[in-house]
Amino acid sequence: MSSHRAREETVADILSIIAEEGGVRKTRLLYGANLSFQQREKYTKMLEEWGLILWDGETRKFIITGEGRQYLAAYGIFLRAKKKLLKQTSKLEEKQAHLRKMLRVRRPPKEKVI
Repeated sequence: MSSHRAREETVADILSIIAEEGGVRKTRLLYGANLSFQQREKYTKMLEEWGLILWDGETRKFIITGEGRQYLAAYGIFLRAKKKLLKQTSKLEEKQAHLRKMLRVRRPPKEKVI
C-alpha cells in the first residue's frame, strides 16, 4: 500500500483540523495535517479558491466554511461506504479461497503414462 495520501484524504485531514479547533494558525495546520510547507501552501490556496476555507487576517487563522463542512460530511459517508465494501470484499475473498481449497481436495490424481 502506498504511503502517500489521496488528495481527498489530505483535504479531509486539513478541514477536520480546522473544524475541530474552530480555526487554526498556519503552523498548527502544518503539523496537525502532517504537511510540508509547500504542501500547506498548495492546499490552503486551493481550498480557499474552492471556497472550503477562509483566511482570517485579524486572528491569523484558517476558518472552515459551510461548503467545507459539507465536504467533510460527504467524505465521512464515502469512508463508511468504502469500509463496508472492503469488509464485503474480504468475505468474498474468504469464500473464494474456500472454493479453491475444495477444488484442490477433490482433484483426481494424475494418471501415470507408461
